[in-house]
Amino acid sequence: MTHASPIWHQDWFDEDYLALYGHRDEAEARSLVDHLEARQILPRPAQENLLLDLGCGAGRHALVLAQRGHRVLGLDWSPVLLRAGLRQRGPATWPLFVRGDLGALPLAPRSAAVVLSLFTSQGYHPDDAVNLRRWLGMLDLVRPGGCLVLDYLNPAHVRRALVPETRRQAGDRLVTEQRHVDEERNMVVKTITITRPMAPPRVITEAVKLYEPDWFFTAAAQAFSLRQHWGSLQGEAWAPDQPRSVLVLERHA
Repeated sequence: MTHASPIWHQDWFDEDYLALYGHRDEAEARSLVDHLEARQILPRPAQENLLLDLGCGAGRHALVLAQRGHRVLGLDWSPVLLRAGLRQRGPATWPLFVRGDLGALPLAPRSAAVVLSLFTSQGYHPDDAVNLRRWLGMLDLVRPGGCLVLDYLNPAHVRRALVPETRRQAGDRLVTEQRHVDEERNMVVKTITITRPMAPPRVITEAVKLYEPDWFFTAAAQAFSLRQHWGSLQGEAWAPDQPRSVLVLERHA
């Protein structure tokens, strides 16, 4: 059985990742921001309202938010993805992009009006205690009255809909993805083999914890209220058959 390194995410998010996940585009980001605005989760754009996009990748959400007047800081570990975000930003001031580790956030406590954690940027470590520390550190960034939006996988949907193996073409890359659930470690594991002409295969193994929504909310309950719980990034009500678990948590004033 294949096991992912506890730091697999530090070696993966690069040009190959961009090629494989190109369908995660600006249109999808605009749709989510539309839903956040419609539900009044985002504050009005103002000097005192800082938004944080943690695990921002190439910054598609941060860029849309900045285009709508928000002061946004995007943080990610990958220099490749951050450079892609900077290229798209061009000469504009916002969003700011910072390289950093979600396990050691270089940001002031209670400094953000809204914190975003999208596309499952939590739960990468096999040790629950490590993941809990990272989650608590993220919660600590939200100011009183502010919100945190966590987009995470839905474990029930993962187990029911998991496809053991798929193959697809991404440009000149042949991509084979093998998936299984490691019940001992409570993780969904995906081994990705990328084959390109005249190059040796590249193998990456992702592993993400199958945390239920209550795992996150229990750690937050003392300081936060559950404002909304969606089953998709389109704002549909959460249900066991929905693909995502999107928690909107509001810090007590």
